[in-house]
Amino acid sequence: MSDLSLSHALCDMRKAQRLVVAFNQRMLPIIECIASELNANFYYWQSLYNKNSCRGATNPVKKRKWDFSPLHNASFLYLSDNAPSEHEVSPDSYLLAFHLITDTAIDDAFIKENKPWNPIDITEPAEESRSLLRIYIYQPSEVKKQKEGWWKLYANNPWPECNGEIMSLEQGGTAMGVEVDIAELVTQDEINKLIERVKDRFECQGYYKNNKG
Repeated sequence: MSDLSLSHALCDMRKAQRLVVAFNQRMLPIIECIASELNANFYYWQSLYNKNSCRGATNPVKKRKWDFSPLHNASFLYLSDNAPSEHEVSPDSYLLAFHLITDTAIDDAFIKENKPWNPIDITEPAEESRSLLRIYIYQPSEVKKQKEGWWKLYANNPWPECNGEIMSLEQGGTAMGVEVDIAELVTQDEINKLIERVKDRFECQGYYKNNKG
């Protein structure tokens, strides 16, 4: 690589780093806003394909480099404000799961290969990829008290389809999902329209209304 090419690449890196932080500053409050409008409070978050950044005493050279980019594919869980506790599931309450996919090509690559591959090897151009937010709602069919009660309801099932269909849960209960292209969430008015669409979709299938008021 020539000095000029390296200079351009480093400039792109600096621009990308600033854009990533700006995106996080924009996207995370949107997720929080949607959850708040659906009467839900933060419960847990995780990077889906990576571990979180290592501790100070851990040599970062020995870690997967993707672990330093945890929000490229992450989930954020919220419990309805009438949920008894994180250990007690109830049919009168629900769990919201937000799946943030910043790049569908990266998501596809992790699913297919499941290894710390080189991002330069991604064949799909960024211009042809998409950035998505998927919003799922989980509602149990009976009261259960157990450690990690809501977590088991979420983690031990595949993602619901975002096509309006209801998925039955092995633990008892149902779930469904809604998908939006993040490119549509430019203004607050568009965000408000999404919130209303999510509410209408969930209410139409019998969710969320149990916690209104």
